[in-house]
Amino acid sequence: MILFTKIGKKSDGMIIPKKQMQKIAEEVGAMIHRNVNIMDEQGIIIASTDRKRIGTVHAGAEELLRKN
Repeated sequence: MILFTKIGKKSDGMIIPKKQMQKIAEEVGAMIHRNVNIMDEQGIIIASTDRKRIGTVHAGAEELLRKN
């Protein structure tokens, strides 16, 4: 599951604090029994059920962002 949000910028969506995004990732992950990553607008993982991935680039998200 991949979720995108803008951090600290006004956009068409809501601004969700990173702490809340981590909670969302963990709760959704527990419900669906899958790893959940939330990326910023550059494809960097900012919340994840796999905490060691936080701060790394999600290659699939980065590619999608580059193409769009």
